[in-house]
Amino acid sequence: MIEDTSANRPRSRKKFLFSAFFGLVLGGLIGSVITYHYASEKADRFEKSLKEAWEMVYVVVVSQDIKSGTTLKYDMMAKAKIPRQYVSENMISPKSVEQVTGQKVKVLLKRGDFIRWGDLGGSTEPIKKPEDKPKNASP
Repeated sequence: MIEDTSANRPRSRKKFLFSAFFGLVLGGLIGSVITYHYASEKADRFEKSLKEAWEMVYVVVVSQDIKSGTTLKYDMMAKAKIPRQYVSENMISPKSVEQVTGQKVKVLLKRGDFIRWGDLGGSTEPIKKPEDKPKNASP
C-alpha cells in the first residue's frame, strides 16, 4: 500500500521554514552580541590609550633666555606641563633638577624651551639652592 505523504508535507515544510527563520534570527542575535562586545572592548582600549597619551606631566623649561656657556642655576628653570605623548627621554624631569644645576648650557635656550640632556655639558662648581643659607650665618 502506498502512503499519502502530501498531507504531512505542508506541516513539515512549515516546521522547516520556522526552524530556518528561528535559526537565522538566533544567529543574528548571537552575532550582534559578539560584535557589540568586540567593538566595546576595542573602544575601551582606544579610550584608555588616548587618556594615557594626553595625560599631563611636568618637564623642566628655562624661565629666561640663556646664552651658550652659561652655568645653569635654579632660578633659571621652571616646570611646565605637557602631554605625555610629547615627552622624550632626553627631556629633563623635575626629579633631575639637582643633577643639571651647575652644568653649562651648550646651546642658546629661549624662555620656555625644554631643557634636554644634550643641551648641557660639563659640570662646574655646585650651585646652592636659593633657600640654602650658609651654616655660619647668624639669623
